[in-house]
Amino acid sequence: MELIYVYIDKYRTFEKCEISFSKRFDVTYDHGAHQLSIQENPRYRSIYPQYISNINGIFGKNASGKTSLLSLIGKRIEDRHRAHEIFEEREKDAHRKIDLLSLEKTEGVESVRYSSSYFLIYSLGKDDDENPLFIFETNTPKVYVDIFENSECLTKDRGELGAAIDYYIGKGWFAGVFKNQQGKNIFLRNTQYYPEPRNCVQKNVSIIYFKSDVFLNKFQIPYSPYSFEEEHTICLKRRMASLQSIFLENQIKFLSKQMKRDGFQTAMYCDKTYTMGIKFQYNILSKYDFMIETGYEKIEIEDIVRDYRDFKISHLEEWQKITLAFLHGYVWYMICEFLRKNDLIEEKKALVKSLKGVKAQDDTYQDIKHYYYQKISIILKHSYSENLTLKKILDLEMAFEKFLRDAANYQIRYRYQEDNLMIELSKESDLESVDFFFKYVLDEDMHKILNMEESTIGSFFGVEIHWFSDGERENLALFTSIDEQISMYPKKKQYILLFDEIERSMHPDLCRRLVTELIEFLSQYPGKQFQIIIASHSPFIASDMLQENVVCLSRNGEKSEVKRMGDKPFAQNIHTILKSQFFLDSFLGEYACRCVNVMLKCFKCTSGEKIIPILNEFLMSEDSMDSAKRISSLGDAKGFIEFMKDAIGEPLIRNELSRLWKLSQNKWEAKK
Repeated sequence: MELIYVYIDKYRTFEKCEISFSKRFDVTYDHGAHQLSIQENPRYRSIYPQYISNINGIFGKNASGKTSLLSLIGKRIEDRHRAHEIFEEREKDAHRKIDLLSLEKTEGVESVRYSSSYFLIYSLGKDDDENPLFIFETNTPKVYVDIFENSECLTKDRGELGAAIDYYIGKGWFAGVFKNQQGKNIFLRNTQYYPEPRNCVQKNVSIIYFKSDVFLNKFQIPYSPYSFEEEHTICLKRRMASLQSIFLENQIKFLSKQMKRDGFQTAMYCDKTYTMGIKFQYNILSKYDFMIETGYEKIEIEDIVRDYRDFKISHLEEWQKITLAFLHGYVWYMICEFLRKNDLIEEKKALVKSLKGVKAQDDTYQDIKHYYYQKISIILKHSYSENLTLKKILDLEMAFEKFLRDAANYQIRYRYQEDNLMIELSKESDLESVDFFFKYVLDEDMHKILNMEESTIGSFFGVEIHWFSDGERENLALFTSIDEQISMYPKKKQYILLFDEIERSMHPDLCRRLVTELIEFLSQYPGKQFQIIIASHSPFIASDMLQENVVCLSRNGEKSEVKRMGDKPFAQNIHTILKSQFFLDSFLGEYACRCVNVMLKCFKCTSGEKIIPILNEFLMSEDSMDSAKRISSLGDAKGFIEFMKDAIGEPLIRNELSRLWKLSQNKWEAKK
């Protein structure tokens, strides 16, 4: 499947825009006649591997509409409703329910109207008779239904074709499959019925919109199983995902895989080892703060929870000491969470009194653990959380302990310092054997969130991979995020991946290789096909794309305009791409441009003395009290221009300025 065309009558800053994403078909829409024309292009060729249906770029300066266009393609219907980008209601009476099906004035409502209107066309292959098949999506089905030759079949409820058009008008979205036969668009079925309900298009397709500001812990999780009902019923499945992976396990395994790829030509992930840091983030309050929180005047914090280092632990092994550090920190984390959520002083006093009553029996490893277990049990009795149980906490602690005890067997080394557990990983490390550690400990919180359960670990762990460059960190997050999104629903076969400013924080050379790395990375998913759409500012990304696959946007007042890139970007010199109005206004830094321009202004002067105030104005020192900052003589002025001219790195610019500078001086001398 491939997105080939978008028509926008009105959406945010777009009006009356036709946007082509592919030359596989020539698509045009006559708005006045409501006619959609589709012509197959017999000369079309793809330069990408078979599993890549196409790679598209959306380019333009800031505020030109790149993110808006990606939102139109990838935004979920629930979000469109929430942002009032489907229906807009005016002067609504809060006590009256509006009839969206009628879209007419009702009592208590001044007006109801569509706030936007657009449609999208996807290529879906061919039927048994070699007729091209397409998917048609729109937020205003009543407006565009006439593009079908047999639109009458949608005017009533027909089970074999799906719901009637009125149903979709009320929902604000419609998706259907049609074929183009002898130049006519013949509606077949709605996407949830084509080719048949048990194996419909919607079950095979996923549109994933990757962006940097996705909420809800890096992934858009439903609040209830019913919140995506419309998504499952009436449209192609869309998801919004973060460019940052939500599972640490995926990042670590991807990193390990990169270290083992000896033939992979990349400047990243060449270290022999990487260090993962786990910080125990518990907030042990000061004695003063703790007394204020609990209402006590005199209290010894050590009597509440004894530090594991105050026991006789010199005889214990390192993994046992770190396990005790985990338990000690987790008990304090639970106490601080209890104090944060509970405002009743008497309940806090009752908890403190109960905790002070627990004493350790001995300094053996098991006795110290049992001491902390008792503290945890008491906190749980006072806590109002019914989902957090002692068994869940013990399971968490046992998985943590098992990892520490057996890590050496899997070529994993670690050390503990300043409440940080530093875990050293190499390409020899057997991460598969410690899969439980990631699933039940480090990624426990995200697994619980995905299942809409309460996390046991909560925010107790702070985890990061140390000593990464920003580019390495962004690259690692990006590819692991893609992997986990594809792995989340393994039965899907068709993907459209949308990326908003994918190149953030990446080194230019990494950006130059990014499209190739994406293509190589997606080759590991057999039986799946991908279309990649990237909104970017990078000329390196543009140079990997065909001219017909590039959408260029510009801003004209309040309106976004769609334009064609004049030069062919594919395999084009980066400087040629940069000179396009969609990237840079100049090849030079802005301050360097000003320096060159002030020299040119000086060269036009009729006498040398006139350049002195020009240079002082440029240096903003005309009114300065510091005479050392001012150009006070023609000699100073000439020296300053010579310095600026000689500092220029580009020979063509430097030589031309030298020529003009010599002509100017000769002109001044001739007038004397």
